[in-house]
Amino acid sequence: MRYLPIFLLFFCLAAPARAGFQGLDGAKDADRDATLTRMMSSFPKTLNPIIISTADEQDVVNRYTIFEQLIETDPDSGEPMCWLCESFAYDPADKRVVTFKLRKDVKFSDGKPLDAQDVKFSFDVMVHPKVDNLNTKSDVIAAVEKTEALDDLTFKVTFKAIKYSNIYQIAVPIIPKHLLGYFAKAPENFNKDQKFGRNPVGSGPYKLAKWEGDKYVELVRNDAWWGFKAQEQGDGRFKNAFNFRKIRFKIVTNDNVALQAFKKGEFDYMGLPSYAFDELKKAKEPLKVVPEHLTPKVGTSWMFIGWNARLPMFADVKTRHALSLLTDRKSTLEKFSKGLRPATNGPWGIDSPYQCPPAKCPVDPFDAAKAKALLKEAGWADSDKDGCLDRVVDEKKQTLKFTILGDDTDWTKNVLGVYVAEMKKAGVCAENRQLDWTAMTKLIDDLSFEAFFSGWQSGFPILPRQLWGSENTVKTGSNTWSYVDKRSDELIAQFEGEFDAKKREAIGQELHQRIYEAWPVVWHHEGGGCYEGRSQDLQGFEVAAFQPSCLYWPRWYKKKS
Repeated sequence: MRYLPIFLLFFCLAAPARAGFQGLDGAKDADRDATLTRMMSSFPKTLNPIIISTADEQDVVNRYTIFEQLIETDPDSGEPMCWLCESFAYDPADKRVVTFKLRKDVKFSDGKPLDAQDVKFSFDVMVHPKVDNLNTKSDVIAAVEKTEALDDLTFKVTFKAIKYSNIYQIAVPIIPKHLLGYFAKAPENFNKDQKFGRNPVGSGPYKLAKWEGDKYVELVRNDAWWGFKAQEQGDGRFKNAFNFRKIRFKIVTNDNVALQAFKKGEFDYMGLPSYAFDELKKAKEPLKVVPEHLTPKVGTSWMFIGWNARLPMFADVKTRHALSLLTDRKSTLEKFSKGLRPATNGPWGIDSPYQCPPAKCPVDPFDAAKAKALLKEAGWADSDKDGCLDRVVDEKKQTLKFTILGDDTDWTKNVLGVYVAEMKKAGVCAENRQLDWTAMTKLIDDLSFEAFFSGWQSGFPILPRQLWGSENTVKTGSNTWSYVDKRSDELIAQFEGEFDAKKREAIGQELHQRIYEAWPVVWHHEGGGCYEGRSQDLQGFEVAAFQPSCLYWPRWYKKKS
């Protein structure tokens, strides 16, 4: 997963058991010509699924829309299930090897068949060193040793080690080899291929219809999709699912403007900031929209302030811990999130079995006195009486002065405003700089930042390597705060390779404690589930237990008028 905009993250509904990816019984009378209108909070840079970098781009191309992959996670059971394959099997002599038998009836939206050569090509492109996508390729590189197209319908993956998570780590969108013939001789051109990036061709249930600049992206149902054909032939996996003729992603980058548009009925669905959820929940007048609070069984989203530990001022633990103690989570969450978001102490989720017990890893309180004492122990003092702490290390003067990047929402402005004020009282000269999401993530990917305020959404299963593995501290890696710890790397390897759930829990707790005690980020709060809003006529809006985004949108529908 990637960094999420701040706002992306009431009653809870239990998801009934159903087969695979089926829709709901109520959708049998769905209006199959309806349009689903969703919101995008940032401008898409590309719709090339291999090099996308934002959650919005992911929603447009990879969330059961334009592109597909070999395996998907069953939204209700969490089990890996074939999507583009008919079956997969482990080699009994070597469980590192998995062989996939592909479906015979899959075609790209241009009519060309999808075969094992396309799958092989997609994996090769994903991991190619000249393709700028380390955030998405890291799990594949970490897991896969080699891939082979044995024939047109047989694809084999040899993993580097026997790991419980291997099958989940090959989420590679399958792209058409026949449209990207230049790649063999000029792979560097893939990053700037506007033709494919603006006119993507996939094999999924939807295809691109329009991309109107900075206004909207519109998808239309791919009536030739193999899933619809299979359903006609008695395959019940997608019964009552994928119920919209069109899906329109309307681009609105200002959160207040977006909320007002949503309340007027301009969107069918919107992730709600806490204050908006609270406002809609308490509204007495009739509304065109319905606020919903959904809680999945797995995955978590959490907010943080990340420090660039490559910089000398953030290199020591005492300084980072002090900055955490200067963060008044309780009051800001009560004031700006209406108490709906719980403060957190780490990356797994408060209720996760991998979470370090609170007695060992408590949520840091706001404690300015202790913070000042730690800063003094770390050698900081205001030697020149300019209001900013400084110190000399290896004969070089350092000043505790930095900028915290944040997105351009009012929520970020309010929260960071409080933190900056408290830090200044302690001699920490911080300021916040708000940018649009695309500009902010570019600086983070390039490691051109001192600190940043953002969020992360974890998928299922939990894969700690992407955020905490030392190898991912490089440019465009997800370990942007540069957390490097040999013991943590060892624990990550043990965690990935342990099939026994109880043993894996113990490893996860030890890993969390190691990370916690290094204070690489300020743990701020958890998402507390998903706070969403839907239009009155949008049906099928229920939690999918094993979707960290809470929702499996292919089940949504609108009834016929």
